[in-house]
Amino acid sequence: MSKEKLGEFTSLTLPFQMKHRRRGRSDLQRSTSNSEIITTSSFVKKNLILDLSGVNKKESSKNENNSIQRTRSQAAIEDQKLRTELLAQKKISFKKMIITKTIEDFKNKEYDLNKVLILQTLFRRFIQLKRFAQFKKKLRFRNNVAFELLSTERTYIQHLRTLIEVFFLPIKNAKKNKSKEILSLKEQSDIFGILEIVYEVQSRFWKALEKQLANWNSKPFNQQCLGFLFLESQKYNYCSVYTQYIVNHKGATDLIVEHQKNKSSPFNHFLQETSKCELCRGLTLESFMITPIQRIPRYVLLLQDLCKYTPVDHPDAPLLNEALKVMREVASVINEKQRSKEVMN
Repeated sequence: MSKEKLGEFTSLTLPFQMKHRRRGRSDLQRSTSNSEIITTSSFVKKNLILDLSGVNKKESSKNENNSIQRTRSQAAIEDQKLRTELLAQKKISFKKMIITKTIEDFKNKEYDLNKVLILQTLFRRFIQLKRFAQFKKKLRFRNNVAFELLSTERTYIQHLRTLIEVFFLPIKNAKKNKSKEILSLKEQSDIFGILEIVYEVQSRFWKALEKQLANWNSKPFNQQCLGFLFLESQKYNYCSVYTQYIVNHKGATDLIVEHQKNKSSPFNHFLQETSKCELCRGLTLESFMITPIQRIPRYVLLLQDLCKYTPVDHPDAPLLNEALKVMREVASVINEKQRSKEVMN
């Protein structure tokens, strides 16, 4: 082919080639853009899935943190309550309690509600044991006071019996036995007064008290009562009997001292002889005569202790309180009568 024809062919085919090249380039660009779009969409989907899983993980971890915080706060509240209750109890040593170790373990560890429940159970058991120990202690003190009442009443009855058998009856029966008169009837009345009535009233109380305490420890706790004995003794004019005896005591003491000053007095000689008696145990007539006066304040003290160590819900509690009130009134009346007697003299 000649150069002229080749030039003409090239000039004719050049636009077509240029058009074909532009079309191929646009197709390549289109295919490239489509692949980029597909790749981008897949990447977005993957990131979206990852983001959603991350959100779910964050939400679940957040919920777990919230539940842990709630558990910790609840356990902390229980811990504070228990600490407050423990501190309210006197003479409690935390080192001697199992509870202490559990509380110390909670400081640096995650709180567990099961441990809190165990702690509460241990604490309640400890409180119950402590209350039971206090109850046993009060019961022991109450029994001690009851038997102290019995023991001192026995001694008191022995003193009254000695006063009657060693002093009063020999003087009273001296004239009947045709022996020398020791005291006149008036002097006997002035010194001993209503001693026999005091002994009779007190003997009834003593027998009832001894019977009540005979099987004391074997009785049910709600049947261990003593207050009614003091209340029943008021039926025998307990207050008036002791009031009359105590009012008479000052004159009796003065008369005894007057006879003791007279060395030739038969009564003085009688007192010297009776001082050697084994039943007197070295005590004088004045020592025996004052025992009824000392007994009433002693009753008040014993009843106070019985009221102190008797539970409020015990059947004997109201009876003991009433008996204490009555004995205080008796002591008050006696003191008032004795004071007025001293003023008159």
